Amino acid sequence: MQNGHVLAQKDKEQTLNSISAGAQDNRTWSANGKPGHHMLEVRAWRGLPNGGDWVVAWSPDIVDVVK
Repeated sequence: MQNGHVLAQKDKEQTLNSISAGAQDNRTWSANGKPGHHMLEVRAWRGLPNGGDWVVAWSPDIVDVVK
């Protein structure tokens, strides 16, 4: 938050290997980014035989990263 507004900027990116549709992945995010309030965004490419599209999800809660 800055002046009562959410300031969005990329802090850290981690690329993971693909997983099958409907599967779950239990890996944890290594939260070693800048201290402050963070939201985790997950983006995935959902490939289809005739194209595909991006799928995006945000963490339901803000995470406070401290040093």
